[in-house]
Amino acid sequence: MSKRSNVADVTTEGAVLDLTGLGAPAHPQVNLLPPDVYSRRGVRRVKVLMGLSLIGVVLLILAGFGFAFLDLGKAESELAAQQAEVERLMAEQAQYAEVPLVKGEIARAEQGRQIATASEVSWFDYFEAIRAVKPEGWAITSISTQMPTANDASLVNPDPLSPAGAGGITFVAEATQIPVIADWVAAAGSITGFDDPRVTAAQIADKDGTAFYQVTVTVVVDEDAFANRFAPEPEADAAAEAAAEEGDN
Repeated sequence: MSKRSNVADVTTEGAVLDLTGLGAPAHPQVNLLPPDVYSRRGVRRVKVLMGLSLIGVVLLILAGFGFAFLDLGKAESELAAQQAEVERLMAEQAQYAEVPLVKGEIARAEQGRQIATASEVSWFDYFEAIRAVKPEGWAITSISTQMPTANDASLVNPDPLSPAGAGGITFVAEATQIPVIADWVAAAGSITGFDDPRVTAAQIADKDGTAFYQVTVTVVVDEDAFANRFAPEPEADAAAEAAAEEGDN
């Protein structure tokens, strides 16, 4: 019994236990700091973190202001460029300010010309056509026309049996031979723009002892006789009215 105890005692006295690997301090330590110190240290760390956060927020705000200032400067530059462009366009528009007025005056002049020439007839051509179909030996002594003016409506034919037409023409012819009136009336009716030719008077007259036949013929003139030199196309007429209204405005 004494032998085993000696062995155990030797073993116990010669061994060294290493507890640093378990997290224990190498030497015995005693913490003599009061808890308030640790609290103040924790508060100090919180203050440092809050200060850093505040600095970060301020930096972000400053960065936002910087970007906003740059965007504002860019927007102001674009606005100035647009205003300069508007002023340039307004200056160019001022150079052509008279154009709509001139266009309106031209459109009104064209409309006035159309109204004034609406009932225009190329009488020379029709007089030549009448002479071309008259019987041989006959001389036309007078021709008169009855046509409405630009401010008048179509003339009213006093003969209810005749077509209304747009106007009329009367001519007087003389001859020393017996007239073939029917042939002349038929020939006159074949002329474009002439309608319902008829003899309104026929008589034997005497001049300087010479007897002759005198015939008065009337012809209804319809719208086919109009020259229409300045008659506009429907689209052109609408454009002219729009230009006239633009000039008025």
